[in-house]
Amino acid sequence: MPSDGSWVRKSECRYEPNGKGNTISIDGVKAITFSGIVYAPVITYIPEGEEVIVLRSSDVLVDSSEETLMEMQKSGELLIRGTILKCDVESFHTRIWVN
Repeated sequence: MPSDGSWVRKSECRYEPNGKGNTISIDGVKAITFSGIVYAPVITYIPEGEEVIVLRSSDVLVDSSEETLMEMQKSGELLIRGTILKCDVESFHTRIWVN
């Protein structure tokens, strides 16, 4: 989310929750349990520490109000809202670990 509080649509993606409690190491430090991984196209990079939301449908317009996000979470439209722990751009996709 930019500093002005508006959300920017980056790309379509796929979200997988971390159902097994897997961990990642960041900068060689302690293992951190993450909430899930977002798989996005290769061209997508979002810096660590940014807040991200993943929606079920790509054609939903989101205003950034807390009320709207809470309603979307209750309805199941909002899959995850979290902070990016790590972002790796790889050969076939980008993996984004979210907490």
